[in-house]
Amino acid sequence: MGYHLSDCSGWKELFNDFNRVGFVSGTDTNTGLHVHINRNVLDATQMKKIDLVVNQWSDLFKCIGRRTQDSYCRYTPKLHSQWGRSDSRYQSVNFSNRNTVEFRFFCGTNNVEELFASLESVKIIVLMTKNITYDDLYENEEAV
Repeated sequence: MGYHLSDCSGWKELFNDFNRVGFVSGTDTNTGLHVHINRNVLDATQMKKIDLVVNQWSDLFKCIGRRTQDSYCRYTPKLHSQWGRSDSRYQSVNFSNRNTVEFRFFCGTNNVEELFASLESVKIIVLMTKNITYDDLYENEEAV
């Protein structure tokens, strides 16, 4: 994350090139931005909490990700025993990849600021679920 945000000039140049040649993403398209993080930075409990948070408050994450549910990004409330696992890769958060966890709920973009906001959103989800307890998640359910 630090690497991508430390020198954003390369990203800005790439997105300027995309826009100059007419690349379209996000607006009236079915494109998605998928953010992958290494599985080895998460333990099983944290993956379960990520799954719970994103699917429990799907309306919030549809706003954050600027993407409604579609066939490539499904929000699926699950039983506790299924949290942190995916039956299909087309979940809002896909746990079926061997080396990464894939956040699929972001709309595609050709705006570099939206890319950085998406990366920061994943960072916040990961940091928040590291220390929050299940009791805190359920206690604050109505506040979200």
